[in-house]
Amino acid sequence: MDEIDREQCEVIQDLLPIYADDELSAAGTKMVEEHLAGCRNCKEALLVYKEQLFEHDEIVVEENRRKFVLLPWVSGKRLAWVLVLILFIGAGGLSWAYQAGKVTALRDPEYRRAFKENLFTPVHQTKKIGPYEVTVERMLIDAAQTVVFYEIEPEIQEGERLELVISDQDGRVYEPMSGFSYSGEEHVLELKPVSPKASQLSLAFRLEGAPAEGEFIVAVEPAAVQASTSEWWPGIKREAGPVEFGLEHVILGLTKSQVNLRAFWPLDQDIRGVGFGLFPPVGPKMREDGSAGSASGSFYNVRPGMAALPWYAELVDMENRRKAELEQLGLKTDSLSGGITASFNFQPLPETTSEVQFTLPNTYLYRYVNDKEHQEISIELNDGQEEKLDKTVSGNGKQIRLTSAKRERSALILQFELIEAGSASLPSYVPEFIVVHPKGFETPGRSLEFSSENGTGTVMLYSDEWPTTVRLKSIGEQLDLEHEFNLPVPTANF
Repeated sequence: MDEIDREQCEVIQDLLPIYADDELSAAGTKMVEEHLAGCRNCKEALLVYKEQLFEHDEIVVEENRRKFVLLPWVSGKRLAWVLVLILFIGAGGLSWAYQAGKVTALRDPEYRRAFKENLFTPVHQTKKIGPYEVTVERMLIDAAQTVVFYEIEPEIQEGERLELVISDQDGRVYEPMSGFSYSGEEHVLELKPVSPKASQLSLAFRLEGAPAEGEFIVAVEPAAVQASTSEWWPGIKREAGPVEFGLEHVILGLTKSQVNLRAFWPLDQDIRGVGFGLFPPVGPKMREDGSAGSASGSFYNVRPGMAALPWYAELVDMENRRKAELEQLGLKTDSLSGGITASFNFQPLPETTSEVQFTLPNTYLYRYVNDKEHQEISIELNDGQEEKLDKTVSGNGKQIRLTSAKRERSALILQFELIEAGSASLPSYVPEFIVVHPKGFETPGRSLEFSSENGTGTVMLYSDEWPTTVRLKSIGEQLDLEHEFNLPVPTANF
């Protein structure tokens, strides 16, 4: 497969979560379907999002709240393929029925503090857009994000979509991040936080493929909310081996708390990247001349309750002794420095505080396994079959014993045991497994678990090919890093 095909596959696989949820524009849908018609690998990847087999990189359903994640970052090299990724709202998408006295969205714990302190921006405007009436009820101008609550009547018909673009009086455009609905009725849009200088926002709705459009002009006062939130730039730097970490930005917002960390290392063809806990490693693609390639990014959602496990980051309100649970990890590679930016998104703290403690999980530096080492196995299993294994793969002086494999449709569930990995709950090294396709295309593992009871791990790989070639791509070795960051919260935030 040539470089153009590889790049197209990467773009299409970034779009698959939105395509699978039927929230992609008509142009984007056509582009994806044309690619899927001739690409078996991307067809296989599509099933991952439809079947929701894995813990990370998936659509998350939380009780009656349905949440989907939009593309967080797009590299400049791939922008021509993705075109302009603004939010396209499809049938059953982000519409919600506002009823006085029955607003489930406002009872969500994420908005409890904003509701208590009366920090919503009222809008209550209705515009006619073709056959639809769009009513924007209110907004929340948070330091962590901006949230829009609105309704569409009647429900959008199948095949029709509304396009929404949000900008301020100075022309700054704010990208959507995610949307969700409550019981299929009340829907909410979350987007990038607005500038503190914003005084007026334009919410422009347009019916795709038709001239019908409507614009809402909303006066906003970001300072009113910023007085109830905290945002600062600690500038703390720490080193572990060849990696330098910088804790750059902290937001204690009304709807979420966020800690942004940067990690970079000398450009090295042998370094695969950095992994936090058991999340997959991330690093820029290296060219043959040793320079970093194009940037990319991804989100990993954390299911409720899982963040209590020891390999997830923590955020604790030291004054009130409250812990905010990790909800999402965003990762973006940097082709200039060769490093990454990690955004740890936590639940909001219910009250103000004078000090927080941010704790990183075990952090690993991954290095590619030497091609000369024994690192591949071939697995021949049909759907529903399971096989006991007793095979050992090695790399970079480490050994991993493969103990079993199970096929569930296109998912290959591989169980392994680390040999001499130290503490079971905090292993000193972890493997990265991938599927290698006959044409050379690689599919990474979608989920990784580790049991502290028996010292075994499980990786879920994806392939319809028979037999399936599984390769040990890299080994992550634990970095000797001071994990705790004690952060006094400044009284003057801006």
